Amino acid sequence: MANSEQPPGAAAFRELLSTPSPAGLGPGPRPGVKTVESIHGAVGERAGGPSLSDETVALLESAILLWHDHLDEAHGICQRIDNADGSYVHAI
Repeated sequence: MANSEQPPGAAAFRELLSTPSPAGLGPGPRPGVKTVESIHGAVGERAGGPSLSDETVALLESAILLWHDHLDEAHGICQRIDNADGSYVHAI
């Protein structure tokens, strides 16, 4: 999909995944990760509008929290989503 064809808000969500280094498998958090509070606020701001369901927003937030080494918070969100998408993020 070309840049001009991206869904609304895609660039804003990509910005939330911007970190100096990729997520690691060791203890964290690593330098440059965002706080739980800043992620929660940013996802809420960027998710406004009718194009994303509440469930989709929760899954995005869970994935972004996971990327920023907030495993417990990510787990708590995706575990409450009782479908294949929630299970997929939970498995990650």
